[in-house]
Amino acid sequence: MRRVHQRDAHLAVTVPTEAQGGVMTDLQGRRAIVMGMDAEGKYTTLKAKAPLAEMNRYCTALSSLTSGLYCSPLRYRSATGTSSHSP
Repeated sequence: MRRVHQRDAHLAVTVPTEAQGGVMTDLQGRRAIVMGMDAEGKYTTLKAKAPLAEMNRYCTALSSLTSGLYCSPLRYRSATGTSSHSP
């Protein structure tokens, strides 16, 4: 039997602290594992690992969850260690 390897994306996203709960719930619905959080002032940076296939159209969902207030672009790092930014 052949195993299919699922690629994971490591991401960090900074959102207003009041939107943190909704963003975490959405990430968990995408089978993400929240690896940590860093709060600074009115913003929280969430660090997570998620299946790359589940992150399709995440920027649109994130904008909706934060009423357009998420403040930094998503930073992805694939399992191979390369970095990319979402559009």
